[in-house]
Amino acid sequence: MLEQFLIIASAHLFAVISPGPDFILVTRQSFLYGRNSAVTTSLGISLGILFHVLFCIFGFSIIIVSHQYLLDLLKILCSFYLLYLGMNSFFLKNQFQSKKNNNISNNHLKISKWNSFRIGFLTNILNIKATFFFISIYSFIHNSNMNVSIEIQLFYGLWMSFVTGLWFILVSLFLTNIFFNDFIKSWYSIINKLMGIILIYISLNLFFN
Repeated sequence: MLEQFLIIASAHLFAVISPGPDFILVTRQSFLYGRNSAVTTSLGISLGILFHVLFCIFGFSIIIVSHQYLLDLLKILCSFYLLYLGMNSFFLKNQFQSKKNNNISNNHLKISKWNSFRIGFLTNILNIKATFFFISIYSFIHNSNMNVSIEIQLFYGLWMSFVTGLWFILVSLFLTNIFFNDFIKSWYSIINKLMGIILIYISLNLFFN
């Protein structure tokens, strides 16, 4: 059981630290809305992991992968949502308002915690690559040991959710560090456009492949 856990934990850690839509999204939230938004978005991504896990544990993922039109629908929803986020970043005007103090959290656009959380959650659950990743993980679990209890499977899911949330919170804290304040002031518009272009590219690549 320990060997199985280490394999799963290693595979997930490699996947979560690899640049993808979630990483780009957290970077976008950090520069655009600040630390609180990025952390809350990270929590949304983390909870999205549990959504995938529950789908796999209770067999709903099999329904999705066995019906091509559901896969196509998920891919379209994901691509259009990422396109929306990318366009929003790319065409956003420079509204960076510098303050007299150096508190970076005061120098960003405002967004509610709910919207930050929702953006992270939706981006993760609509990520078809994440869907296939967790299907692969839980297929490995069942193939290596058919007697793995639901409790153990849930533990794996909670672990992956925790690690995902922790990783992106650390990324959020790093990107919103006070030492980035002058950098963001100088490159705010370019950073937002770059994040927008990357999100647009990911959405188009997903849609046409």
